[in-house]
Amino acid sequence: MSKPVAELIYTPHGTAELCRDGKTLWTSDGDDDFSAENPNEFLCDDEDTDMIIGWLVDLELLGDGEPVDVVEESLEDAVEDDTDE
Repeated sequence: MSKPVAELIYTPHGTAELCRDGKTLWTSDGDDDFSAENPNEFLCDDEDTDMIIGWLVDLELLGDGEPVDVVEESLEDAVEDDTDE
Protein backbone atom coordinates (compact mmCIF):
# COMPACT_ATOMS: atom_id res chain seq x y z
CA MET A 1 0.00 0.00 0.00
CA SER A 2 1.49 3.36 -1.01
CA LYS A 3 1.36 6.33 1.33
CA PRO A 4 -0.78 9.30 0.34
CA VAL A 5 0.85 12.08 -1.65
CA ALA A 6 2.19 14.91 0.48
CA GLU A 7 0.94 18.45 -0.05
CA LEU A 8 3.02 21.57 0.44
CA ILE A 9 0.47 24.30 1.05
CA TYR A 10 1.29 27.99 0.82
CA THR A 11 -1.11 30.00 2.96
CA PRO A 12 -2.27 33.53 2.10
CA HIS A 13 -0.28 34.73 5.13
CA GLY A 14 3.08 33.73 3.62
CA THR A 15 3.59 30.56 5.61
CA ALA A 16 3.85 26.98 4.40
CA GLU A 17 2.49 23.67 5.68
CA LEU A 18 3.25 20.05 4.87
CA CYS A 19 0.15 17.89 4.99
CA ARG A 20 -0.53 14.26 4.21
CA ASP A 21 -3.85 12.46 4.38
CA GLY A 22 -5.53 15.50 5.94
CA LYS A 23 -2.97 15.80 8.76
CA THR A 24 -0.56 18.69 9.19
CA LEU A 25 2.96 17.30 9.62
CA TRP A 26 4.94 20.55 9.63
CA THR A 27 4.41 24.32 9.52
CA SER A 28 7.02 26.92 8.65
CA ASP A 29 5.97 29.23 11.46
CA GLY A 30 5.96 26.37 13.98
CA ASP A 31 9.54 25.31 13.19
CA ASP A 32 11.83 27.58 15.23
CA ASP A 33 14.98 26.50 13.35
CA PHE A 34 13.34 27.16 9.98
CA SER A 35 12.05 30.55 11.14
CA ALA A 36 15.50 31.50 12.47
CA GLU A 37 17.14 30.67 9.12
CA ASN A 38 14.38 32.38 7.09
CA PRO A 39 13.29 35.44 9.10
CA ASN A 40 10.66 37.74 7.63
CA GLU A 41 10.31 35.47 4.60
CA PHE A 42 7.02 35.46 2.70
CA LEU A 43 6.96 31.96 1.20
CA CYS A 44 5.32 31.67 -2.19
CA ASP A 45 7.39 30.65 -5.23
CA ASP A 46 9.35 27.87 -6.94
CA GLU A 47 12.62 28.87 -5.29
CA ASP A 48 10.94 28.64 -1.88
CA THR A 49 9.47 25.25 -2.83
CA ASP A 50 12.89 23.77 -3.60
CA MET A 51 14.32 25.17 -0.36
CA ILE A 52 11.40 23.93 1.74
CA ILE A 53 11.40 20.45 0.21
CA GLY A 54 15.14 20.22 0.89
CA TRP A 55 14.49 21.24 4.50
CA LEU A 56 11.74 18.62 4.85
CA VAL A 57 13.96 15.90 3.34
CA ASP A 58 16.65 16.82 5.88
CA LEU A 59 14.03 16.47 8.64
CA GLU A 60 13.05 13.10 7.12
CA LEU A 61 9.44 14.24 6.71
CA LEU A 62 9.80 13.62 2.97
CA GLY A 63 11.83 11.07 1.07
CA ASP A 64 14.38 12.30 -1.47
CA GLY A 65 12.54 12.53 -4.79
CA GLU A 66 9.13 11.91 -3.19
CA PRO A 67 6.32 13.55 -5.18
CA VAL A 68 4.75 16.59 -3.54
CA ASP A 69 1.66 18.47 -4.67
CA VAL A 70 2.10 22.22 -4.27
CA VAL A 71 -1.06 24.10 -3.37
CA GLU A 72 -1.38 27.87 -3.11
CA GLU A 73 -4.34 28.93 -1.01
CA SER A 74 -5.82 32.30 -1.84
CA LEU A 75 -7.21 34.70 0.71
CA GLU A 76 -10.64 33.84 -0.71
CA ASP A 77 -10.04 30.14 0.10
CA ALA A 78 -9.19 31.04 3.70
CA VAL A 79 -12.31 33.20 4.06
CA GLU A 80 -14.51 30.45 2.59
CA ASP A 81 -13.05 27.89 5.01
CA ASP A 82 -13.83 30.19 7.96
CA THR A 83 -17.43 30.67 6.87
CA ASP A 84 -17.98 26.91 6.43
CA GLU A 85 -17.68 26.28 10.18
